[in-house]
Amino acid sequence: MKPLNREEIILREKEIAETRWATTKELAKEAQMNREYLLKLSAMKKHMFGKFMVKVPVFKIDRFRDTPLSSSVAKSIEKTTMSMAELAVQESQMGRIQGETQNIDGHMIPRVIEKRVITEAPTGQTAKNKSLLDEKDPAMRIASDSSLHAVISLCIVIIGSTFFTYYTVPIIGSTIEQISPL
Repeated sequence: MKPLNREEIILREKEIAETRWATTKELAKEAQMNREYLLKLSAMKKHMFGKFMVKVPVFKIDRFRDTPLSSSVAKSIEKTTMSMAELAVQESQMGRIQGETQNIDGHMIPRVIEKRVITEAPTGQTAKNKSLLDEKDPAMRIASDSSLHAVISLCIVIIGSTFFTYYTVPIIGSTIEQISPL
């Protein structure tokens, strides 16, 4: 490759300067649009929520900055079997739901964000990933219960308690009267 002469160097520097100018101009336009969007979003929130708009303070409780040691390592957590409670906590943190909040979505016409799904478990099921449940967990037995099974179980409990109350309480009452006459 032969060395560039003076004209080629000037031409190359001019191309680099034009490319840099175009990139800077594009970044400046993006920053301006972002600032305008944030300003419009703030004004729209103030218009929609007025005095009910809440600013949540950010508390930084770190007194000292923690720098990890060079000997420390990070290992991925392997998915193993877990109890029903652990699985419920883990799945409840996936895809969290928020009700209608002060979050606004949209560019030109903002709209309030609709409710989102809290859990990934299908309707009527206790957990989505039942394969992660521990076999020894007592909740494993009820993991496959359906709504019909729950209604039948509740009816049996109500009928049993009614029978117990109707027949057993009078017997207990008469026995107590015979033992201690007042």
